[in-house]
Amino acid sequence: MSSTRADLLQEERTPLLRSRVNLLVQDDEGSDVPRHGVPRVTRRGSIRFSIRSNAMFVEPAGPDGGWGWVVVVASFICLCVLDGAAYTFGVFLDPLIEEMGGGRGQTSIAGSLLVATYAFTGPVASRLVSKFGTRKVCIAGAIIAATGLSLGSLTTSLVGVIASYSIVTGVGFGLMYIPSIVAVANHFTKKRSLAIGICLCGAGFGTFALSPLETFVTQNYGR
Repeated sequence: MSSTRADLLQEERTPLLRSRVNLLVQDDEGSDVPRHGVPRVTRRGSIRFSIRSNAMFVEPAGPDGGWGWVVVVASFICLCVLDGAAYTFGVFLDPLIEEMGGGRGQTSIAGSLLVATYAFTGPVASRLVSKFGTRKVCIAGAIIAATGLSLGSLTTSLVGVIASYSIVTGVGFGLMYIPSIVAVANHFTKKRSLAIGICLCGAGFGTFALSPLETFVTQNYGR
């Protein structure tokens, strides 16, 4: 059990594609053949930007279950929170206009900038995942996002909301999004499509569930 867990931790710190490319074996004639004695789990062109499009490579079988489903649930919750918070900003639009003033267009910038920030954080998050692994990056993103949300709840100006909610929280959400998906992919091989599909359902569920919850909290616990 301990050796299996150690292997999973090592795989988590290893970039998803790099470990696959290292298993590629080329023969003397320039053709790509699987390594002798390794199960033939092959695909074509999946890493076309890394090797030739007609290359064959061997991908080791993942756990496809067990602890991997715990990772799926955790990733589901991450996407539920970050996409739910990002896409239900309209619930807070009228209360923010009433409390802080400004037009509807100016206030909407906060919600739009949040989505833009966490989307543009993706390339940075991918580099960090390759260097530090999915777990550390996702935890760091959660801490940053929580800090931004906390600061945003204390601010009394629209500029403060944009700085804390849109920028700080957006960076945190961006650091959570990529690791949540990559972590699931690292734990599955045959069931990878199903696992990632379940994980991404968190975005829709969060948008559906957080909207009435935020409305209830705003109406009953003040602004």
